[in-house]
Order: sequence, then structure tokens, then C-alpha cells
Amino acid sequence: MAGWASNNNLKSNLKAVDGNDMLMGLVFPGSNKTVISSMDRICRMMGGQEEETNEDLNLYRLDSDNDKLELLKALRLSQTRAREAEKKAAILAKERDCLSDAFFEEAKELFAYRQLVRLLELQVSYLKSKCDSSMFMKEEDEEEDDRESIGRIVALALCLGIAGVGFAYGCRYLSSNF
Repeated sequence: MAGWASNNNLKSNLKAVDGNDMLMGLVFPGSNKTVISSMDRICRMMGGQEEETNEDLNLYRLDSDNDKLELLKALRLSQTRAREAEKKAAILAKERDCLSDAFFEEAKELFAYRQLVRLLELQVSYLKSKCDSSMFMKEEDEEEDDRESIGRIVALALCLGIAGVGFAYGCRYLSSNF
């Protein structure tokens, strides 16, 4: 029965403090006007010894209204700091997400440029080999080689393009999961 009465006092005090969610201690109305910390409530709920809690209650006894006002001011300041910290954390999380998105976009562009450079290098090597082979081969042989080498270059470019698209989708998938 005594536990029920303290729970009712707890609920009424929560309403009296205007919904402050980070209460370190609550002021209970009554003859002794004591402040009970949250740890004391937990110990009492778990069946701690009543003698020890009574001794602890005497340690937290408030003597004047000034002490109560200072406690409420400290509580308000603590909650203000907590709200500011939450706002800063939200801003930093948003900035982190923007930076990671920009990083993945740059990585995809860099990969695409590397693939383009590889393709151009293949074309240059093909043209060099074509020039070298034209000196030693006849016109008939050149036509067959051109067809074969063009087919190989197209197949290689197609494979590199498919790999690049797969890499870009993979990067986008990874960036959306983080």
C-alpha cells in the first residue's frame, strides 16, 4: 500500500514539473519535503532495506526554498544543454550523410573516368598494332585482322562497361545502406 502512495506522488510531481523528461530527483510533497534520487527508487522497487533508504533520504533533505529553486534551475539548464546537444548531433549526422553521398558520387565518377582511359589505351594499342601490322601484311590479311581485332575490342569494351555499371550499382547500394 505504501508503494502505491509513493507512485501516486511520483505521477503528480511529474505533471507539476511541466513534463521535464530528464529528472535526476523528484520533490515529494509531505511533512519532510525530501528529494529522492532515481537510484533510491530503483533500490526500493527491488526490495532494498528500508533502514538504508531512510538514512539516504536524510542526506538529500532540502532546507530552504532557495535550495529547491537552485535545483530546479540546474535541472532546467541540464535539459537545455541536452536539447542543444541533440540538435548538434542531428546537424552533424546530416552533414556526415551529405559528405558520404558526395564521396560515393566522386568515387563513381572516378571509376567511370578510369574505365574511359582504359578503353582509350586499348584503342591506342590497337591503332599501333594496326600500323605495325600493315607494314608486314597484305591487304587481305589486314581486313581479316581488322574484323577480328575490332570484335575483340568491342567485346572487351562491353565487358568493361558491364563491370562499370555493376560497380556503380554496388556503390549506390552500399551508400544507401549506410
